[in-house]
Amino acid sequence: MPSTIALRLTDLLLMAKIFEPATDWGFIARLANRVRARESKPKNKRLYLRGSEELYALGHELMESAGQQSSPVLTASCFRDGLMIALLALVGLRRKNFVQIRIGTELKKLDGRWVVEISGLTTKTHAPLDFDWPEQLADSLETYREVLRPVLTARCYRCLTRAEDHLWVAQSGSALTEMAFYDIVRKRTKAAFGIAINPHAFRDA
Repeated sequence: MPSTIALRLTDLLLMAKIFEPATDWGFIARLANRVRARESKPKNKRLYLRGSEELYALGHELMESAGQQSSPVLTASCFRDGLMIALLALVGLRRKNFVQIRIGTELKKLDGRWVVEISGLTTKTHAPLDFDWPEQLADSLETYREVLRPVLTARCYRCLTRAEDHLWVAQSGSALTEMAFYDIVRKRTKAAFGIAINPHAFRDA
């Protein structure tokens, strides 16, 4: 299926950058984007939309089922995916701003609560974004940040650069990319609803 091919191309791009970092491998990224674009979608947009409540519920289901995975890395990844989907269902951030969140920079703890502050330099409208981290996901954030995220940051498989303070961490131990985030959301929604929903469609939910 196109999404699987696109994911494999993303893996190829990461490997190519490891072995030849000075080479421009942009053609692989462009090919992956074209493959994604070829994936068929229903003509009626409403047919591939789900309400925010359904998307939020999917996020919670993934977090609750994370402990059933066969390894600590898969547990951490499943919980991460659930937390991302639940948060995206509530705030509808663009994927560029979503994956750029860093602990201590965009994500800060003020007066006992977590807040997200995104500079207008990185938003599409050039207007800054700031909001409280959803209270219903506060405990989940702490679990991910303190227990499960370190499982991922300890990895170094195919790791180009360490995740450092990035909130969302890939299985490789590097910061999660926009392309990987896109593929994860589509894969999880496809498994749950029978049709892949991209991150931008969450904004229409």
